[in-house]
Amino acid sequence: MINSISMYYNTSEHMTSLFIKITNQMVKSCKSYLTNNGMDRVWDLPLQDTLTRINVCTDLFEHYKEAFYDVKHKIEATPGERQFSFSEMYIFGKFDAFCKRLIKVRIYTMSTHVII
Repeated sequence: MINSISMYYNTSEHMTSLFIKITNQMVKSCKSYLTNNGMDRVWDLPLQDTLTRINVCTDLFEHYKEAFYDVKHKIEATPGERQFSFSEMYIFGKFDAFCKRLIKVRIYTMSTHVII
């Protein structure tokens, strides 16, 4: 793990910062994916495309969290390994808020489509 080898990333603050940068890049990539690199609005895409893209982004978040926690648990089970002590709220907060907004968009889009 990078935090046990690197001289720079051997602190919780630096590792948290790295994870935040990774998370921010993932959110940015999801926004680009949802809008065809800013060429479309979510509301202008076909319903099925919008729902599929929202699902892909929320699935990415879930897999990201699962991978984080899998590694965290493996490290906790390994004696002598430097433990994870990173701020999970800082790491996942922005992506979590983004996914909650996507779920609201999904609900709104589906309810609007049902009415039509």
